[in-house]
Amino acid sequence: MKVFIVDGSGAGKYAIVTVGPEYILDETVIHSDGTSNELEYKAVIYGMHHATNSDYIVSDSRLVVRQLKGLYKVKAGNLKPLFNEAKKLSSKKQIRLLWADRYFTSPADSLMRYGEMRPEDYHIARIVYCLITHGFEHVLKSKRF
Repeated sequence: MKVFIVDGSGAGKYAIVTVGPEYILDETVIHSDGTSNELEYKAVIYGMHHATNSDYIVSDSRLVVRQLKGLYKVKAGNLKPLFNEAKKLSSKKQIRLLWADRYFTSPADSLMRYGEMRPEDYHIARIVYCLITHGFEHVLKSKRF
């Protein structure tokens, strides 16, 4: 099982940190045009393309997660094609999409902002993986750890 920690920014970038059972598997930053919400969707879609069944995608975008879970409607025309692509990908795989507080997505945020993860981000990425694999994913929604 892998966990994809994703984040997008209005600064024209999105980042994905892929965490496996033993270590960080991959760190990716992609430059792209778009609004913050579009880049958040692109990060989730990237994760969906690379995920296999039983993998997790962790995002701090409530809008994207809730739209993909059917809790919010997609009203913005610019997000509809991205939403449709993500729904199509998610229908082909058993991927779990989770919302997390920004603290838990800081590995992807640091990678996007600074071009590398800070030392503490490696620990946070491992904590996220361990919380999910041990059934404590609800902790990801907490601002305190």
